[in-house]
Amino acid sequence: CVVLCSCVALLLYFVVRCGVYEYVFVFFFFKQKTAYEIGVRLVGSVLSVRIPTSRGTPKGYAFVQFANRADADKAIEMSKAGALVLHDKALVVAPFKSRAQRLASRKYTNLYVKNIPVEWSEELLLGLFRPFGVVNSHAFREITLAGVTRRFGFVNFETHEQAKAALQLHHTRPEGMSESDAPLYVQQAMTKTERERFM
Repeated sequence: CVVLCSCVALLLYFVVRCGVYEYVFVFFFFKQKTAYEIGVRLVGSVLSVRIPTSRGTPKGYAFVQFANRADADKAIEMSKAGALVLHDKALVVAPFKSRAQRLASRKYTNLYVKNIPVEWSEELLLGLFRPFGVVNSHAFREITLAGVTRRFGFVNFETHEQAKAALQLHHTRPEGMSESDAPLYVQQAMTKTERERFM
């Protein structure tokens, strides 16, 4: 593990915020650097640098705020020219996408559903999704915590377009649900790693 870590650099993402503009910095280094060390190597007026960590280890991204868009754009152009270097590792800068934009551009066919009424039959539930396309597979489960039973599940469509259309069910109360019921939660199904990456 030590040998592997000494040979493979960490890939970190820098989110640069400038007004409504945001960018992603990707760079490599072997050990944790302070916010100051990173900030002074970026071009322009850096207002702040924040490196999220987990148990003292960088999560793989940091937030860098510029005073103006021009400086952020300049950093991106210099990165393209290979002019931004940190400890012999080139900083690679690319446009940043918000979480909503990243999720919107992601192709998926599997949906996660929760707040399902426990009295609903499987056929009734599938009847909500079938109008949006071909359901290839599904799985529904129940879990009881502190005496409260909750139902959740997954619905897999044939195409991304069908799954995306079914998101219309998110935060709705179809026939059979009362105003006191929590609305259906319908979103892209993601692994824990994917959720952390898209946060």
